[in-house]
Amino acid sequence: MISTVHWLAVINNPKMITESMMRFAILGISHETNTFSIVPATYEEFEKVHILRGEEIFDQFADSEYTISGYIQGAEELGFDIVPLMYAVTGPIGTITKDAYDRLSSEMLGMLCDQGPWDGVLLSNHGAAVSEEFPDM
Repeated sequence: MISTVHWLAVINNPKMITESMMRFAILGISHETNTFSIVPATYEEFEKVHILRGEEIFDQFADSEYTISGYIQGAEELGFDIVPLMYAVTGPIGTITKDAYDRLSSEMLGMLCDQGPWDGVLLSNHGAAVSEEFPDM
């Protein structure tokens, strides 16, 4: 994992990246939990909106105002490699079920293990997500 000090050194000397071609994974879960909602955020609810994998992430976010767009722009400007793995999105409904969280996180961890090694992981998570198991995701 890249440290803050190392990252600052890289920003001030982008040549450091191109000499070693650092490699970062992109992952995320975007869900704004409404704990008053009676509609749970199941895996199927994520599938209804989208669970993007691989290049679908670039297709969806390359020219947007989302965090992932910033990751793409930063990689282009600084010359490091980013590999889109998985990004799951659902609307503002209830708490993420344990099953949904387990399935999403298991797939993400599997991708990280299968496609690594990595110099870092770029997570694009919504700050207001709550699951049955983790009240502050």
